[in-house]
Amino acid sequence: MKNQRSTVDNPVDTHIAEGERLIAQGNYDAAISEFRYALALQPHSARAHHGVADAHFLGGKDLDLAAQEYLKAIQLAPDSVGSYNNLGLIRQIRGDLVVARAAFSEASRLAPGWADPYINLARLYVQEDQMGKAVGCLARASRQVSGDPDVYNELGMIYGMQGKYQKAVKAFTKVIALDADNFLAHNNLGLVLYYQRKNQEALRELQRAVALDPESADARINLGLVYMAMHDWATAAYQFKCALEKEDTVSDAYAYLGECYIGMGQPQNAKKAFELATQLEPGHALAVQRLSELE
Repeated sequence: MKNQRSTVDNPVDTHIAEGERLIAQGNYDAAISEFRYALALQPHSARAHHGVADAHFLGGKDLDLAAQEYLKAIQLAPDSVGSYNNLGLIRQIRGDLVVARAAFSEASRLAPGWADPYINLARLYVQEDQMGKAVGCLARASRQVSGDPDVYNELGMIYGMQGKYQKAVKAFTKVIALDADNFLAHNNLGLVLYYQRKNQEALRELQRAVALDPESADARINLGLVYMAMHDWATAAYQFKCALEKEDTVSDAYAYLGECYIGMGQPQNAKKAFELATQLEPGHALAVQRLSELE
């Protein structure tokens, strides 16, 4: 008689698969239960320990327990790339940058074709104000993961922080070449072009960003800034009002709206807008200055 494959699923794998499905749905408590069932059956399952950690980490629950579970997964499966990466994120949150750096570095060594560890390591270097190392890290990533737009988006943002706008433009343009509908690249490219006073080009990129994500308050504010630079006060005011409909706690949007009202010769409306800005941020420099001028 030929050996027949059992049609009964491995119960450990079944619980783990169900836990992973529940995480994808955002049902973290139920996911933890499934992974715990799996561990009761097989205590040395790296995948189950990683699942418990993911549920706590992604669910914003117990970060320290998540870190412990990621460490258990790593001990059981030293090539557990995701565990190293997420452990690094937790240690970064906790301020342990040395361990975070080591975790991201190991993750990138184990999976050189995965962009996330490089990006996370670069962000850690930015946090430490080591911009050169951040750029170098992303340059390595661009060679290993040349087709990942996230790498170039991150690189563009760092160049923008450094005021290296030409390099930032080049990076964001690369993103758009890889992904024509990348909202973040269009939004950031538009802002960099605005900083370079290339208003018409900035307008094109930011209009595209708003079309891609009409709910983005950030894109609306950036678009409003360009219209302000062009002295199109009414259109700029409309964009700031749209932004405030999406997110009404942005002090800058109220201050910029106040500037538009001044440009349109409406000092009373301007005063109200600046007052709202200072209610949200009492030390808002622009709003405070303008209110003193309007007294």
